[in-house]
Amino acid sequence: MDTTAPMPTDRQPAPPIGAASRSTAPSPLPDRDRIEVTAVICTYTDERWARLVAAVDSLRTQSHPPLEILVVIDHNPALARRASTDLTGVRVLESTGPRGLSGGRNTALAAARAPFVAFLDDDATADRHWLAGLVAHLHEPSVAGVGGRVTPAWPRRRPRWFPAEFDWVIGCTYAGMPESVATVRNPFGGAMVLRRDCLRGTGHYRTDLGRVGKHPLGCEETELCIRVRRHRPGTVFLYEPAAEIHHHIPDERCTWGYFRRRCYAEGLSKAVVRRFAGTGDALASERDYLRRTLPRGLLRGLGEIFHGDVSGVARSVGILIGLVWTAAGFAVGAVTVGRRTRPSSVPQPDGPPGHAAPRPDTGFVPTWITAVDLDAAAHDLVAPPTGDGGRHRRASALVLLHRQPIGVVEVDLDDGTASAAAVGDAIRAQLGEAIAEHLLDDGLAPRIRWSDVRRGPTPEGRPPCWAPERTATLPPATVVLCTRDRPAQAVEAIEGLLDLDYPDLEVVVVDNAPTTTATADAVEERFGGDPRVRYVLEPVAGLARARNTGVAHARGEIVAFTDDDIRVERWWLRAMARGFERSPGVVCVTGAVVSATCDTPAEARFDRAVAAEAKWGFRPRLFDLGGHRPPSPLFPYQAGIFGGGGNSAFLTEHLRSTGGFDPALGAGTPTAGGEDLDAFLRVLTSGGGLAYEPAALVWHHHATDERAVRRQTFRYGVGLGAYLGKVALSREHVVPVLVRAPRAVHYLLSGSSDKNAQKGPDHPRALTVLELAGVAWGPVAYLRSRRRNRS
Repeated sequence: MDTTAPMPTDRQPAPPIGAASRSTAPSPLPDRDRIEVTAVICTYTDERWARLVAAVDSLRTQSHPPLEILVVIDHNPALARRASTDLTGVRVLESTGPRGLSGGRNTALAAARAPFVAFLDDDATADRHWLAGLVAHLHEPSVAGVGGRVTPAWPRRRPRWFPAEFDWVIGCTYAGMPESVATVRNPFGGAMVLRRDCLRGTGHYRTDLGRVGKHPLGCEETELCIRVRRHRPGTVFLYEPAAEIHHHIPDERCTWGYFRRRCYAEGLSKAVVRRFAGTGDALASERDYLRRTLPRGLLRGLGEIFHGDVSGVARSVGILIGLVWTAAGFAVGAVTVGRRTRPSSVPQPDGPPGHAAPRPDTGFVPTWITAVDLDAAAHDLVAPPTGDGGRHRRASALVLLHRQPIGVVEVDLDDGTASAAAVGDAIRAQLGEAIAEHLLDDGLAPRIRWSDVRRGPTPEGRPPCWAPERTATLPPATVVLCTRDRPAQAVEAIEGLLDLDYPDLEVVVVDNAPTTTATADAVEERFGGDPRVRYVLEPVAGLARARNTGVAHARGEIVAFTDDDIRVERWWLRAMARGFERSPGVVCVTGAVVSATCDTPAEARFDRAVAAEAKWGFRPRLFDLGGHRPPSPLFPYQAGIFGGGGNSAFLTEHLRSTGGFDPALGAGTPTAGGEDLDAFLRVLTSGGGLAYEPAALVWHHHATDERAVRRQTFRYGVGLGAYLGKVALSREHVVPVLVRAPRAVHYLLSGSSDKNAQKGPDHPRALTVLELAGVAWGPVAYLRSRRRNRS
């Protein structure tokens, strides 16, 4: 019976033996030849009968013969009868514990006649000197147990894509483990020997841990070994690589699907062990594995590429996919353990990570999202009712000066109202320095009282940042609005676009794979006589394909993109055009995206996770591969630092010459997104520049209910993973991506990374899990989408 491997081991040389205190260490055995061992094989199914017979035979021929061989049958009476009849020279027992590997092992520990018990999996065979290699260390009283090397016996040959650093997936010794005798946190459960009297007072295996039939959870030996070392200070567990067994690997374990499921299950198991044993002991070895073993594996794959082994790319990708799925399983376990079950029980997976329910927020305050223009006269803030007719208790105001966003202030509302004086005090306290800096840059006095700041003429003329662009300098522009089956929202969005302060404008409405003619009818009825509006049908679903259709019909020199759930400011397109003037090489401009409402806890959570002001700030920025490189080590592959596709503009000719957006990416395809990230990367790698122009301001309506937030969070993760998958599979990018992979993993998983820090400590773990699960699924979704496009 295979077990969950101990991912990973401590990599420490074996310390001097015999350091245990007399009060806790078991009595030494003065004569090594007297070491008697009960060898145990646990099994549960007739399907492994031939493997079971081979395992028993390998124990019979050991150079250090066991005192007895026990075969423990896990709740299978028919198999127990067959084993009793056909297996000679062994003692067959039926498990007296609950179903599962832990119950079977506890049955063996209770029935064993020898002071030492060795466990061998039912689908493994032991080398002739396996047992001798293990017991060679047991004459020292401080050694509580010893484990050996587990070598995979592949059905034909090792899959070329399978990374050796993840051989623990198949229950085998993995690359990075010691090559000589060393202390370990825990040995492999199916190739180890235990000193029975070390278990006195500590108990045996937990029956709420461990494999049950084909159920994936494990790590029961990890928890047991941690418990033994805590109860008996000074005891150690050793790894002896010379003691080797061969683990049979069936065909079904040589697939990506099994690899992914086992990584996910290992993450679940580690989360359970962490609850029982604490983070320090449960994850100490995993930290070393993440810091050293996996980065070395990624670099090894890179080196193999240069030596002509192109499968090194697949192994490096396998390391990344395995890590993400393991992290997703751990995150799900961290959420569900102690929530669905008692502390002593194991969470049972009931489907994909998306089934984990997020925790309800506590202390949510309905917040009115508004704007305060310092160029206008000071006035009280009077909030409208919430969407459900309630009252807002707080206002979150985006402060504008000279049509530039400066920052956000929050003020409490009294009966839905905040006085102008209270708002002014909050602005001065929270944004006074930023306002003064802005005014000084414009050559104005740094007055930071709301009532003192005006846009009107001064002796020096209007502030430079607000000097109106000459109409002749504004190029013709096309705004592409992609929509699907939301006619009312589309009409409202078009009306806002037609109200833009821009002299030469057209709006191309792309109706993407509609199920009815409602949008076409609404556009014709409302805007049929307006030459600035053109309706285009794109029958194939996919946002990237719809945007490409809009580009094909665009007449403007610049083409801007927005969505039907976005409201633009009147100066939005002027600010976009100004972004192209930031530098001669700019071919793409993005703008600020601010939440439109925050009436529900779901909107608040979504806003914290994706809020533009937290990601991008309110200062103009330039990006290129020359002198405008941000300090991030992930540049230019880091998602989210450039802006969003729903508020972006490109030089039309650039998009046409580079092929537009990748139709395998984007909403409406299996990838659910990522087309904008890919487009931004291609802007930079083609030698162009990208400008972030915060004055190009839009307001986005987020998902308002829990289910929609979970769905959108997962889709964002899939889009990110699809984009990363495409980049990793690109010959142009594979090497720099692999070099950055360890930092990318930290960026995705660390709570202190820029990506995760903005979410706040009360951000539901389940949403993080959903996002990580989406990232893991993204590369698969991309391959499926690309295959579908080809067909």
